Amino acid sequence: MEKKTQTNWSEIRDQINEWWDDLADEELDIVEVDQNQLVKVFQKQYRYMRNAASIEVKHHTKDYRLENKEERTARDAKTSRCHVGSHHDGLRESKW
Repeated sequence: MEKKTQTNWSEIRDQINEWWDDLADEELDIVEVDQNQLVKVFQKQYRYMRNAASIEVKHHTKDYRLENKEERTARDAKTSRCHVGSHHDGLRESKW
């Protein structure tokens, strides 16, 4: 099964609400598709140890593509570099 991307956040969020109904909407607003944030919120709400919370979240979200902050930053930086380069395609830097 192909992993669903972060663009399906509303679908993922609905699924998370079914799995863990004690998580408030405000808590899920913080998560924004970030797996590390979801682990933190889950850990706090259900009082799991960090490792146990991580295992639980990974087990339930294995069919979804949740990024961590570092992956999202790297993706955004890569996207940003692509856009910057496309604006300057015809320009060459002067050696002077």
